[in-house]
Amino acid sequence: MKPSHTLTRYLLILSYLFQYGYAGLVMKEPIRLPIRRITHKAFNQTLNGLKQMSLGLETSLLNDLEMHELGVQVAIGTPPQEFLLLLDSGSSDTWIPSKRCQLQDGCPSSNHYDPAASSTYNASEYDYSLQYVTGSTTGNYFQDSITIGDVKNTGQFMATIDTMTGPLVNQKAIPMLDGILGAGFPYATSMYFRHKKLYQPVPFSLWEKKLIPEPLYSVYVGESEHTDWAGELTFGGIDYSKIDGDILYANIPRYNIRNGPSGVYFVWNVLVSGVRFETPEGVVGTLAANNGYISFAVDTGSDGIFMPSTDSDTLISNMIPSAEKRNSLYYVDCSYRNSTQMLAFNLHPSTTNMDSERSSIQVPIGQLVRPSLTGNQCVLAIVSGNTNNFIIGNIFLRHYVTVFDFGKHRIGFGTLKK
Repeated sequence: MKPSHTLTRYLLILSYLFQYGYAGLVMKEPIRLPIRRITHKAFNQTLNGLKQMSLGLETSLLNDLEMHELGVQVAIGTPPQEFLLLLDSGSSDTWIPSKRCQLQDGCPSSNHYDPAASSTYNASEYDYSLQYVTGSTTGNYFQDSITIGDVKNTGQFMATIDTMTGPLVNQKAIPMLDGILGAGFPYATSMYFRHKKLYQPVPFSLWEKKLIPEPLYSVYVGESEHTDWAGELTFGGIDYSKIDGDILYANIPRYNIRNGPSGVYFVWNVLVSGVRFETPEGVVGTLAANNGYISFAVDTGSDGIFMPSTDSDTLISNMIPSAEKRNSLYYVDCSYRNSTQMLAFNLHPSTTNMDSERSSIQVPIGQLVRPSLTGNQCVLAIVSGNTNNFIIGNIFLRHYVTVFDFGKHRIGFGTLKK
């Protein structure tokens, strides 16, 4: 008896699956990476410091504020070369030091990428350069595999650094960060600004190649402030077990790029209609936006909260009238470390998935106070600058699971369970 056509097709399908596997039918799992908290005793020893020099900060005074950075372990090349990278939603390029970048060239890390040791390395014609107010990085783009967790992403554009000037030269943390894992948007890369060429940064590339199940990544950082494996980065998923209640989502704005396209997603920003706090008398005070909203960057590559000096002066003078400002920092009595008054950012209700009464993210003021490294006072991790940059960093974000959803172009804040 001859088998039916249906049975024949079924047997052929089974044969194909046994021969080539079920990979095409299996849903990819999120990639989970532990986050390491790197502690620095001085601001000018941080990758964070190199980024923030463009804010016009008084760096000598910032060295009185202990800083923390988030590091994740990845491997680049075949066979893999391992690097500890700063997780940075505020930039888009992933870069590591080249073999040419030694201590005298500004690279303090002894861990260097060797293209000759990788069988999957491909050179690129595009050079890489970023200029900061007090520093710079220069090098070249290349393509190679990057292994994140157990997932290998081939042909990823990255950059090697040949020279570096500025604060990173002074980095003294152990373990030492080797470079940056950029998790921002394609239009914010150095390649686009210098050469008008687009490529997909790491999170976008993982999604484009269907290596993760959802077009997003989420960040959880524990409240411990010691150098330790203290959180988790998840590409393609969210750990809802850590979240209390619903996630508050805020749509990110579009931007028009000079000499480029209009209406593109460019940075991980949220629109804030005001900053709210409660005084000791229980009165609600607000720092209102002049034009209806303030655009705050949500930046895992920054530790503190950064504002222009006019705005931060107004906020702090009402919040803690006794605060003493010394250049970019605000010194307060250490009793404020026990303060339970709430500092809240009111997200613009037109951008969120909740009503105005629930469209805010907040933390106790006491969680924003750290001991001074040089005296008996304490320091607020709210830093004033001389430019128009507003940044919400990890000292605030550690109270949430933060979701960077590039599929729906929004940022989510899930309150951590107690």
